[in-house]
Amino acid sequence: GKPITVYGSGLQSRDFTYVSDTINGFLLMGIHADAVGEAVNFGAGHGITIKDIAEKIVALAKTESLIVYSDARLAEVDSLTSDYTKAKKMFGWEPLVAFETGLKENISWAQLNR
Repeated sequence: GKPITVYGSGLQSRDFTYVSDTINGFLLMGIHADAVGEAVNFGAGHGITIKDIAEKIVALAKTESLIVYSDARLAEVDSLTSDYTKAKKMFGWEPLVAFETGLKENISWAQLNR
């Protein structure tokens, strides 16, 4: 029920990957000798706006939390999106958990562990 603070317009976007997908990627890197010295991205391959995330949290958590907009952060990046092409090519990795599914899991966990 607490307010959710969104910095700036909320139109900045980020690429979110569920923790199990990220861990699987790191484990695959750890067992592949070809990964040594390589930079590999693990991500969903598309962004979601911070505003949309805040709205989804309110809806999925069935809360009446207000979304409060605050001044933009200094040096805010407008968009961060991963290209997991290299991860797919090297390890056959791709994200398995959809953003909304992962968000529901996190909300469920948070509600059980208040």
